[in-house]
Amino acid sequence: MRHDHATVSATTILAQIAPPTPVVPVKAELGYDTRVPYAVTITCAPAGEDGRTVWELSRDLLVEGLDRAAGDGDVRVRRSPEEPECLLIEVRGGAAVFDASTHEVAEFLRLTFHTVPLGAEAEWIDLEGLVGKLLLGPG
Repeated sequence: MRHDHATVSATTILAQIAPPTPVVPVKAELGYDTRVPYAVTITCAPAGEDGRTVWELSRDLLVEGLDRAAGDGDVRVRRSPEEPECLLIEVRGGAAVFDASTHEVAEFLRLTFHTVPLGAEAEWIDLEGLVGKLLLGPG
C-alpha cells in the first residue's frame, strides 16, 4: 500500500545527567519519519558545542518505557523513581543519560500514532523500493 511521506517533530529540553557534575540542559528534537516507521530519533545539540548527536531507537521502546523499564541493548528507557513525571533515557550503558518530560514524550508519540497507528508500521514499508535497491547493488 502506498502512503504519502510524512514527518513529525517536537522540540524539547532534555536534562543531561552526568554525576557528579551538575545537570546540563540540552536542546533536543524528537523526530519520526514514515519512511522508517518503526523508529524515532532524538537529535541533541549541546549548547556551546559544534555538531549534533542523533540516536535512533524503536518507537515501541519509547512507548513501553512510559509504563515500565524497557530496553536490553544500547538504549534503555524508564520512569525516574524520584520523579515519575520524568522519563530517563540511558544511551550505551550510561554514556549519556537524559531526563525528559513524560508529558512531552507522550504527546510526541500521540502525534506519531496519528500519522502511523501503532501496529500499522508494516503498511508503510516500501518493499518494492527496497528490492529495487538490492537488485541494483552497491554504487
